[in-house]
Amino acid sequence: AVGMLALSIGVILLATERLREELEYLATHDVMTGTLNRRAFIETAERELERCRRHGHVMSLLMIDVDHFKNVNDTYGHLVGDRVLKDFASRVISLLRLPDQFGRYGGEEFVLLLPETGREAAAIVADRICKATADAKAPACTVSIGLATTTLIDTSIGTLLSRADEALYRAKSGGRNQVAMAPLL
Repeated sequence: AVGMLALSIGVILLATERLREELEYLATHDVMTGTLNRRAFIETAERELERCRRHGHVMSLLMIDVDHFKNVNDTYGHLVGDRVLKDFASRVISLLRLPDQFGRYGGEEFVLLLPETGREAAAIVADRICKATADAKAPACTVSIGLATTTLIDTSIGTLLSRADEALYRAKSGGRNQVAMAPLL
């Protein structure tokens, strides 16, 4: 009887732990794409910014927007739009290193944190993302990317996100399907 009780308690504890892990994953990840959600990305990025500042390293952040995504949904429907976002996320994830952090910022906008990566190396990653996106099957998509690399004024991840967002808008207003870099201040 004691053995059965111990076994039952063990099974319950195992199930509880598995449920806790699943709930933690759901609380930190976008369900559709499997990327970090906005809140989890910002928390992770804040910790990484502090680590980089403490050790005197740089990091880069890419703000990525799937160009004309509303047209995909309007033309092909939301199920195809969801498939495009999943495929895009999968393609980007396949290009990343282990320390890189990729998240869905909202809608068709994603963010990518590249720890210990300077401006030139980040630009290479951004170009690879553009090429990988253009290679996707129908419906064809492109991306616009804003790139910001840490400087002395980046006291919070919000500052870095803001500079990457400004660069993203320059890429979009410059014709889309391109990478724009935030100025080094």
